[in-house]
Amino acid sequence: MPFGYKQLFLMVRYYHRNRSVMRHLKELNIGLAMKITTILLIVSIMQVSASSFAQKVSINQKNISLEEAIKQIHTQSGYDILYDVDLLKYKPSINLNLKQVSVEEAMKVALLGQSLTYTLKGNTFILQKRPEPKFLDLVVGNFVNIDLTGRVTDKDGGPIPGVTVTVKNRSAATSTNADGKFTITVDQGEILVFRMIGYDTQEVTVGS
Repeated sequence: MPFGYKQLFLMVRYYHRNRSVMRHLKELNIGLAMKITTILLIVSIMQVSASSFAQKVSINQKNISLEEAIKQIHTQSGYDILYDVDLLKYKPSINLNLKQVSVEEAMKVALLGQSLTYTLKGNTFILQKRPEPKFLDLVVGNFVNIDLTGRVTDKDGGPIPGVTVTVKNRSAATSTNADGKFTITVDQGEILVFRMIGYDTQEVTVGS
């Protein structure tokens, strides 16, 4: 059968139709690749974000200002810390010996004795002035609060400096000095938590 116009028309039509299909498949592949790339990017961002907020805080400095300490906690942890600059004016310098502690633990130690407290909302700390106790609270406190002094030692009786001592479920915190000694205000029956890198965390009930 001689090659005619009809056969030529069908071939051209077939070529254009298949070229359209190939172009559509190519577009589908590009779209799928973009979706996969977007998903991978989102997962990567989530992983980076999670790791940035899982940072531990290490600060070993003497006579550091409270504002500088807060800046370092922010830088190392990734947590935002909001405060009125007037709150930090005239605050005494502090000594910090923190080794791979949680950001909340670092905040507790930094604010120790500073008449400041904080609330934690998500990944943001909000600093505020500690409310003044009422007269009745002061009277009751005189009968309840205990200025507890203790000493942390190793199995051979040697002092362990730099141990973080906190009161469970509230913000009171301190750390042991070069002789392993510490002083903290607690109530009867409260639980002291002792943390130190390289040692198991210990809990002791006051008065037990």
